[in-house]
Amino acid sequence: MTGNFHRKRYLYRVYGLNVSSNIHLPSDELVGTSTPEVWFRLTTDDKATERLPPGAAFIAGRKRRNRWNAPGIFKVGGFYLLRYYEILDLYISEDGQSIRCYCRPGIAIEHVWGALLGPAFSLILNLREIFNLHGSGVALNGQAIGFTGPPGVGKSTLATCFLRKGASLVTDDVLALREEKGMIYALPAFPAVRIWPETVAHLIKEDLELPKVVPEAEKRRLDIDGLCGTFCREPRPLRAIYILEPDENPSGVAKVQFVPLFKRQAVLALLMDTFFKIAFSPEIQARCLKFYSRVASQVPVKRVRFQRSFDLLPSLHSAILEDLTYERVSLSK
Repeated sequence: MTGNFHRKRYLYRVYGLNVSSNIHLPSDELVGTSTPEVWFRLTTDDKATERLPPGAAFIAGRKRRNRWNAPGIFKVGGFYLLRYYEILDLYISEDGQSIRCYCRPGIAIEHVWGALLGPAFSLILNLREIFNLHGSGVALNGQAIGFTGPPGVGKSTLATCFLRKGASLVTDDVLALREEKGMIYALPAFPAVRIWPETVAHLIKEDLELPKVVPEAEKRRLDIDGLCGTFCREPRPLRAIYILEPDENPSGVAKVQFVPLFKRQAVLALLMDTFFKIAFSPEIQARCLKFYSRVASQVPVKRVRFQRSFDLLPSLHSAILEDLTYERVSLSK
């Protein structure tokens, strides 16, 4: 990428928001006269990330060179700054309405997407009080199923398994939730998943040259439309949330175990899996906890313990489908 991008604007629907951008994004471009809710502008700058702006206050992440591993998070006046050292800076307004990106020349646009549509939009959503989890979501029979858990537990792999068996993708990496008329909805992101090369080999079984999400990690971006499933373009009522806990020391029979969480346990578990909670003001944190309390009152939240193996993925898929057929029991406490 070279030069500045000011003249042409594109409009997309991402995480339930109309996004105006001066670069192409990996989503369907909107037609008509929809009003933008978030403005994104990318500018190339060969001095990007050289110095911190005056008055920048460190919040979390990395203070020093980290490149793509994890951004440093700072507060600068009325903006949050996500800094990927020697690569790009993302300035996000406090009101969650704008993102300004200053990027070093030569950075592939696909890698800008990785930073923008993951961490940057997660923060945008939280600032707009659209709280979101580190997770994936699929749609089945008109309802959404969410998979959360720490990095590397297999959320995207399990979602891809569901896609191969007829489900539609709602989101990957950022599971955004919204309440409407007393119901909790999962919001669609964009038609791609971030998966490991071995997942492609075992589940897709095609020799594909897929771009890396970021240069220094092995995860790849797989555009799913027409290849391994379909994309769900409308919000779907959330049926259940499964917190994945692979058994790293399996013994005996490979059995999938579901552990329902009481309301208080579920709220704390959801908060643990929430992006950028370190940047929440006390007021936003209080509203987040109240929202998760309503989620836990309406939606079953369960831990899922299983043996991690590609060969056992069909058993995990079947066990979750069977669990979804059980009559919902209130576990409020």
